[in-house]
Amino acid sequence: MRDTTRILLSLLSVSFLLISFSSVGLSVSDSASTTVSWTIPVMQSLSVGSASTSSESDSSKTVTSLFETKGLEESDFDRGFVEQKDALTLNVWSNTAWVVTVQAESRYLADESNYKKSVEDLTIRSSEEEVQASTTSKPIASGNAGESEINIDYELNLTDEDQEHYQSEDLDYKVRLNYTITTD
Repeated sequence: MRDTTRILLSLLSVSFLLISFSSVGLSVSDSASTTVSWTIPVMQSLSVGSASTSSESDSSKTVTSLFETKGLEESDFDRGFVEQKDALTLNVWSNTAWVVTVQAESRYLADESNYKKSVEDLTIRSSEEEVQASTTSKPIASGNAGESEINIDYELNLTDEDQEHYQSEDLDYKVRLNYTITTD
């Protein structure tokens, strides 16, 4: 019986050890976590797509365009305005929502004479907005990420006083306009 007890005790000990090791092995765990983040830089481009208007930049965040009138006729003054349809085409590319603003570089359209014609007599129009030219930046178009084309029209209001000065001083009305793209 002693041998049987010894065998039984040995079996119980081995069983106990196996159970102890297996439960210790099951309760051990190992884990890790990590967070990955990245920033995508804003990329935008504004360029002039029309050959009829001069520009001082091919592709950037700001395009400078020259608005000018030459050779106004009696009928333009009789009508009270002169209009340039599709005078400028702006090409926009952006990887985020964007806004294009316009700002005049001068307060006057006829600055080379004694006559000062206000730049606010010039209306700038896109399919979305119509604004009076100003030395303060004003939104003219906006959109979402991707490519867009913006056609710009100009309309210059003409008065009898404009006609008198235009004819006597041989003026050309002109102003530089800065179009700038920014994020929305």
